Amino acid sequence: MYLWVLFLVSTTVYGTSRIRIFESHMQAINFADAIEGRELNGSVIKEIEVDSEISCQLECVEEERCKSYNFECTKNIAGKFKCQLSDSDRFVGLANYTQDDGFKYRGITVINNLYSTSAR
Repeated sequence: MYLWVLFLVSTTVYGTSRIRIFESHMQAINFADAIEGRELNGSVIKEIEVDSEISCQLECVEEERCKSYNFECTKNIAGKFKCQLSDSDRFVGLANYTQDDGFKYRGITVINNLYSTSAR
């Protein structure tokens, strides 16, 4: 519950964010701006159907290996969107970063050591 509360607070300040708390420090991860008409292929670790892009972001937050996602912009027959979680990003997988007008790509940016319990 504590992690969820931090996530909700961070969304009002930083946009859509992911916060993880470790024993020695806290790490905040923000999603970068969406890139319309692009997707990253070849490194999908999980493909699911979701109700919205926010749901896709939450799935990425929960998946430890997620570094980016592709979101299909058109609902399927069941009224769901396709969400593809990836363990890579467009900089590492540049050859697999392709144009697809039906998708949008969004990677994450990382800010480390926002809080540390170790003495300096």
